[in-house]
Amino acid sequence: MLPIDPKTSSVSAFPISGHHRASLREYIEDPARNNFNFIRLIASLLVLLTHCFVFYPSRRDPVSVLSNNLFTGAWLGVCSFFFLSGLLVTQSIRQGSSIKKFAVRRFLRIYPPAWLVIFLCAFVLGPLLTTWKLSFYLQNADFHHFLLNIFLVRIQYTLPGVWEHSPAGPGLTSSFWSLCLEVKLYALLAFVYALKIPGRRVLGIWLLFAIFLFDLFFLNQTKAIFSRIGLSAGNPLDYTLIAPLFGIGVLCNVCQDQIIITKNWLGAILVLSGIFFYYSLLVPATFILIPIVILYIGTKGVKWIKKITPKADLSYGIYLFGVPVGKGVFIYFHPENAWIYFLMSAAAITLFAVLSWYGLERKLRALKVRLDSRRASGQD
Repeated sequence: MLPIDPKTSSVSAFPISGHHRASLREYIEDPARNNFNFIRLIASLLVLLTHCFVFYPSRRDPVSVLSNNLFTGAWLGVCSFFFLSGLLVTQSIRQGSSIKKFAVRRFLRIYPPAWLVIFLCAFVLGPLLTTWKLSFYLQNADFHHFLLNIFLVRIQYTLPGVWEHSPAGPGLTSSFWSLCLEVKLYALLAFVYALKIPGRRVLGIWLLFAIFLFDLFFLNQTKAIFSRIGLSAGNPLDYTLIAPLFGIGVLCNVCQDQIIITKNWLGAILVLSGIFFYYSLLVPATFILIPIVILYIGTKGVKWIKKITPKADLSYGIYLFGVPVGKGVFIYFHPENAWIYFLMSAAAITLFAVLSWYGLERKLRALKVRLDSRRASGQD
């Protein structure tokens, strides 16, 4: 999941109608003219959809069916998050006054909501559900390692005695792997912007693609490196297919004045979809099709999509609570099919996401605004 909150303005700075050909910059800078919040919400639900269908082998993920087994909903959702993160977080660092300011904004957006889930699992859900004595539970190394998830460097997915023999598996923070990668990409982006050399932004993008190419040709060596930096639970090929999408988002932001999104893009999307899905071309579909579809949907049909987009930004909360709450629904309610499971999970998870937004995330966003105001007035 990928939590993003670019610096925005509540007043449209550009004309919406007329013959003016808007560049991507105008859509990024004016949230009233884009659907990026809507796309993030759909992406989080697609991840949840795949997780629900996994437990019903007789039913296939609908996204997999529609894409001729090229994508799953989870893959499409996570890829969308990373592309949008690169696109919009780059805007934040370009508009910010310092790397420190960028780091504070990213920290406040990512870490406290993740901590909420970690602490609820460790100190509420765990003691209620563990089959161990509470004293043994609290003293176990897995419990201590689970608390270290707060750093988002190396993830411990399980708690001692919690859902050990569950058909849904014992993992409580399975989705947190992407946050670890996200944090590392933010650090790389900040490092590149701190460099005082020409072409530093393009250099950072090429670093991401170099990682991708290294993985393709030296997979075993990459697995060893990933193990050392805390990403041992995942498939390195997944990480390095996804990480360049962040770089593509960065590149689109850097070239935002040259990117003109027109209605003609729809024809290209349909043609490319047919070719990539028919021949099962995962890499070009990931690097080409997903970004152009996101840019097209994110900038077209804004007026009516805004009407169905919640005012609260629930995507991060849905992503964070999706695994523990979703598995709880499966274990204790035994939905009879995948679609019922998805609807029940979505309802329960959305409730937690709403509480997270209004109880924590919105307040943190207001805090960031106040901190920005203080720095702008020289009170930092």
